[in-house]
Amino acid sequence: MPRKVINPKNEAEILVKSRRRCALCFALENNNKVRKGQIAHVDRNNENAAFDNLVFLCFEHHDEYDSRPSQSKGIKPTELKVYREKLYKYFEDRNISDSPYSEILNEDASSFTIYKIINPDSELGYDWTALNSSRDTFISLGIDYFGIENFGSRHAKWLNCDYMETPSLTFKFDVVAFKEIITRIFFEKHFDTLVFQDTNKIINSIILRFHNPEGMYEIDYKISENTLTKNVGGYGYEYEVDDHSCIEVSLFSNFKVLLEDVHKSINFIKNYDAP
Repeated sequence: MPRKVINPKNEAEILVKSRRRCALCFALENNNKVRKGQIAHVDRNNENAAFDNLVFLCFEHHDEYDSRPSQSKGIKPTELKVYREKLYKYFEDRNISDSPYSEILNEDASSFTIYKIINPDSELGYDWTALNSSRDTFISLGIDYFGIENFGSRHAKWLNCDYMETPSLTFKFDVVAFKEIITRIFFEKHFDTLVFQDTNKIINSIILRFHNPEGMYEIDYKISENTLTKNVGGYGYEYEVDDHSCIEVSLFSNFKVLLEDVHKSINFIKNYDAP
């Protein structure tokens, strides 16, 4: 069957709504960059040029989606439609110019929205998670801890499949300032963080995990009574908590201030009932 010509108005609207971003790159790989591609048919039928059957995909994903293995094992049409609508909503929520060439200029890295698990068998394993508006920082939230790491395709897959966004649960966290401090003090750019609270709901432990070409290593800070302990490379160092002239004590205090709003979030999610 010859490919049916797509209505020019429909084609233009799809390019504008997607901003020439591939729906599968966006949903599965956390890639919201402009891609070279073409309009694909959701039901893989070139004769069906209805607006709801069209989606913008990069060349690689279009070929993969239309292949026979994809039809039997890969992305399903209903799944692709969900990803497409998430992409459209992403740009609509940010009130970006209708120009398909507009770049994202108003994303706020410090604004986080909390997600609640809806699939108890999810491999991601967290009951609650949070993602910032610029889609580059992922936070796992537990009863007495939270973890901070760079957002990647692994997280995108499970957020799309196993979690529900809770728009009423948001918080601010200056992740840029947090990362700048760590980079300036420890000379590392690739890291994740684990933070724990004690029975009094006070942050008492911060673990920094650094990743570089030579491998991974940790620096652990923990407060017990009036002592701050730093463990790194098998060695332990102790500092008096009241010694504010100590660089390590000052650093731990600054971390606690920056992390306070994230810390509060793990306490109010316990009483949240999803609508």
